Amino acid sequence: MIAADGDMMTIRNRGRLATALTVILLSTGLVGATSTSSAASQGLGRHAMGLYPGWNTATADNFETLVGRDAEALTLFIDKDTWSEASSSARGLGRLWADHPAMKVVSFPMSIGGQSLALGASGALDDQVRKIAQVLVDTGLDGSVIRVGWEHNGTWNTWSSHTDPDSYAAYFRRIVNVFRSVSPNFYFEWNVNVRYMAIDMRTYPGDAYVDVIGMDIYDSSYGATQRDEVDRWNTYLDRTTGLKWHRDFAAAHGKPMAYSEWGLTDNHLDGVNHDDPYFIMKMLEWIAVNDVAYATYFHSREFKLSNYPNAKSQYVASLGDVPAWSNGPVTVRPDPCRGASNPTRHPNADAASGYWILDDDGRVHAVGSAEHHGDLGGSGLPAVGIAAHPGGRGYWIVDELGRVFAFGQAAHHGDLATTALRAPIRAVMAAPHGRGYWLVGADGGVFAFGVGYHGSMGGVVLNAPVVSGAAAPDGNGYWLVGGDGGVFAFGAPFKGSTGDLRLDAPVLSLAAHPTGAGYWLYAADGGVFSFGVPFHGSLPGLGLCTTLTAVELIDTPTGNGYWILTNNGLVYGFGDAPELGDVATRLGGAHAIDMDVSG
Repeated sequence: MIAADGDMMTIRNRGRLATALTVILLSTGLVGATSTSSAASQGLGRHAMGLYPGWNTATADNFETLVGRDAEALTLFIDKDTWSEASSSARGLGRLWADHPAMKVVSFPMSIGGQSLALGASGALDDQVRKIAQVLVDTGLDGSVIRVGWEHNGTWNTWSSHTDPDSYAAYFRRIVNVFRSVSPNFYFEWNVNVRYMAIDMRTYPGDAYVDVIGMDIYDSSYGATQRDEVDRWNTYLDRTTGLKWHRDFAAAHGKPMAYSEWGLTDNHLDGVNHDDPYFIMKMLEWIAVNDVAYATYFHSREFKLSNYPNAKSQYVASLGDVPAWSNGPVTVRPDPCRGASNPTRHPNADAASGYWILDDDGRVHAVGSAEHHGDLGGSGLPAVGIAAHPGGRGYWIVDELGRVFAFGQAAHHGDLATTALRAPIRAVMAAPHGRGYWLVGADGGVFAFGVGYHGSMGGVVLNAPVVSGAAAPDGNGYWLVGGDGGVFAFGAPFKGSTGDLRLDAPVLSLAAHPTGAGYWLYAADGGVFSFGVPFHGSLPGLGLCTTLTAVELIDTPTGNGYWILTNNGLVYGFGDAPELGDVATRLGGAHAIDMDVSG
């Protein structure tokens, strides 16, 4: 049964709704899909050139002098013998390089002390990984690129994915989630070595966990056909996992490329000239014309560029054709220009650990410990709202036509795919038990799926369209709210409204206290109105110089605070809400429209 506009309607062919949804999902490629957006990786910038400097800052200085360009990226390594040494080396990297202006690419070994990928995938190593992430933050390397389990498609590292590709991907995802729980500012590189063999794609952890697709490539010759420098270069282009594959794979996933290890070697057949300026010229040409975030020459030991005078001269000559480093967008929060008037904050990390943010392109951005389960990105569907499954392991997305898309543990209970609506859908309200949801129309109509119908404003002339609603914590009712702040209670207690007040900005939605004692209304200027619940602050109360456009307020599971999301992806915490990160650098040209808490 579904109810609409206060009237009970029997849907005899309930299966048609599920069938219609399946058709929509299949036609748009959304089944099991993850975001293919590169918005997050735009913050990496493009064409940062640099080196692996070892553990010597003088090496970086000398390389800058050698090539005539500042080191804009540095590839660094965490030790892999023991977790204690890993932690110590991470701290040492911070002490050496935190003040260097270059982008830091920190190589994280997945098999420290020989521990297996399966053990890491089980979560048994999460605490150790978290310590490394915290050390990097504490020593000034927050925001680095983490190069997780590099060259996994080879057999020379103990984290080789050849024997257990599924565990490699699962452990990769765990590492990303743990790092994000410490700081939302890290980026993550999935890295392969240029090879003749195809890559087992079970090792790819998913677009939500990868910001850049990396490849390591060194000039070497192992067969008679590789004696000639031109032929050798062409093999690098055309190998099964070669440069062309790298370019096409990264583009297909909407990610930039990177070359975090590349250079010349002495690994050649007898008689082959190790000083190969042709390889240097072609690599820099390739980097210059492709979507490359950073490229770091392995300037150490026998690989040093200074060991190869002809190649060094070619590097200097060709480097001038590589575009100047273009930094990506930076999140800039407006500065306060007057005294704040909000109550004192008391953020608590135990209040919540993650949330999802939905943008108007239908993409879901996972922040903190929240896991990405899929989205509508690139589908062109008019997404309007997201609601978290109470278990924190999935969510529903609804579009303005009333089509519901379920991801993760959230189950599909029906939708309005075949129903002609009087007004667009504005929100989805998840039932507290997770076994259903209500859809809310702009005309006040309520549609129940898997849950009880308690009434609606359908057919009633309203002073302002209904903009949203919230389910009562006991699941036996809900509130609707209009753009003028008028509140309509169905099976839930009415605590007041702003319907008779003149507002500076329209009300956008309502957030219910987890005890059901009351609710908050919030307006587009970030103003918050409390009814039966404590006031924890508002955007105007921050005393900011710039006016922000609010789009959502979500309370913490404790009810002792809330977050306010702005349309440019900034998130502000009030009360006990911890600021787990924002998505301002991930949105590209899109706008944030909704959010919900994962746990």
